[in-house]
Amino acid sequence: MLKKQNRLTKKKDFDRLFRSAEAKYYGKLLGVRIVANGLDYNRFGFVVSRRYCHLAVERNLIRRRLATIVEENLSKMVGGHDIVIVVIAPWPLLKFIDLRQELINAWKKLKLIV
Repeated sequence: MLKKQNRLTKKKDFDRLFRSAEAKYYGKLLGVRIVANGLDYNRFGFVVSRRYCHLAVERNLIRRRLATIVEENLSKMVGGHDIVIVVIAPWPLLKFIDLRQELINAWKKLKLIV
């Protein structure tokens, strides 16, 4: 589980990210939106729509998988950003290995991983 300081929880933070993201990446499975937050650390939010995963159990599993990937790579990332990861693929396509690979590729493309 991510530390509380590394989580986005407020609606206004999510709204700011969707309204004025500085950088965006959309692939086959995930979308990533980034905006500077003025802090020394990154904060993450996860959006998994009912459109792609009908059961809450599946949505929570995907969120936990994404949080695990973020925790593994948090020390390699450049700080000072709010990051939202949006799932844009149906549940059967979301394997852990594929999620990890696409998320790391997105972060490299957005120059978040050093």
